[in-house]
Amino acid sequence: MATAQPPAAAEGDLTLGQLLTRALRSADRILQAPAPNDPKLQSDLANTLADLDLSSKLIDHLGVLSPNDSLDDLSTRNLRCLVVPALQAQLALAVRTRGGQERLEWLHRARDHWTRFLDLVDRYAVLGAPGAPGDDDAADERRKALQGPRIGDTDPARRRAGKIAQFKMERDIKRTLDELRARRRTRRVRGSTAPTAASSSTSAAPAAAAADVDDDYPSSSDDEDDATASVARPLLLNLLTLHALRAHADLDSIAHESDLLEHGLKLSEIPSPGPHAAASGARTDGRASQRDGDGDGDADRWRLDSVGDKAGGGPMLSPGGKVLRPFTILPSSSNGGASSSSGQLSTRLRLQSEVFRESWRLPTMTIDEYLEQEEQAGRVLQGGGERTTDEVEQARRDERADDEEDDTREGYERVERGLRKAREWDDYRDEHRKGEGNMHNRG
Repeated sequence: MATAQPPAAAEGDLTLGQLLTRALRSADRILQAPAPNDPKLQSDLANTLADLDLSSKLIDHLGVLSPNDSLDDLSTRNLRCLVVPALQAQLALAVRTRGGQERLEWLHRARDHWTRFLDLVDRYAVLGAPGAPGDDDAADERRKALQGPRIGDTDPARRRAGKIAQFKMERDIKRTLDELRARRRTRRVRGSTAPTAASSSTSAAPAAAAADVDDDYPSSSDDEDDATASVARPLLLNLLTLHALRAHADLDSIAHESDLLEHGLKLSEIPSPGPHAAASGARTDGRASQRDGDGDGDADRWRLDSVGDKAGGGPMLSPGGKVLRPFTILPSSSNGGASSSSGQLSTRLRLQSEVFRESWRLPTMTIDEYLEQEEQAGRVLQGGGERTTDEVEQARRDERADDEEDDTREGYERVERGLRKAREWDDYRDEHRKGEGNMHNRG
């Protein structure tokens, strides 16, 4: 079987059309596989990439895609050549790699393939030439939605809107492709059941149709009649549009992944001290302290690897620098002996009491202490008792005295003043409507 042979075994027996048909069908089968990391599938992926590379070289060598041709000048079978770099890019992203450097190389290959594919799409105006006669705002919006968010755009709102537009467009294109595939499947099955002169060919025709029923590409033996071209050509054009949409999305992802890998590779190049370097550094620090005359006191006091051994609880750090048991950093004390240890213990207890406590604030004084403090500050109102009762009684006596003075001249005058004020207020209310003088209620 031709697909089971490696590319180098059958290159001399295959034409460009047959090689291209085999590579395109194998690429679609690999991209639709649920487990791309399978070793058998990775082997087929390498063979398919070799077929696609050879097909791309033959297409350039034979001049199948001429820069002087337009989209209408390309036949339906030659439109398959435009899909080659798109499949190369997708297969390059599916290659299983080991290490960041190898992954970065395959990302650069995929980026080059996608860039070449977009150049071909723009050259032949597969998506429509901008500014062409008949181009409207809807076509311009469609091209913007196809491109999605720009590479390097950090605005979350614009990136989200671009991703949503890409998703909606991809959904519409896939729906159109499903309809065209159903129409093409019906025509292929209908053509395969037509009567033939030889009885042996009637049994082989349905098998050939069943093998090609899910194929998106016309084979080299298909006749480009009106019935076939009316389905195959729109199918290929919509497939190219879908690949162009994936190209813009993958280029954005490739840019982000490349930045992460390059940053990671730069960090991995920074030398890190190992166990031997740590041991040599300890010996160097010891010699320096001995030269300075400090001895083991100040030089080893802050070193965790030596403090753990002196405390008797085992080493605190491994030779590689890994922490072996928990420790607490306490303030240093100039005094030594028992006073230093007792001071560290009290500090440890104080820190422990600040950490392991209730989650709410505890009271710091009683209510009586609080009232006494407020009274000393002068923030407590004094009142009540006999003094207040006497003042109330005096106010009542004064009120009764005023009532008794109503029969006097002063009482009459006071009543007249009250009546006159009430009449003036009634006259004012009659002459002025309510709310007229309210400056805060305008309009």
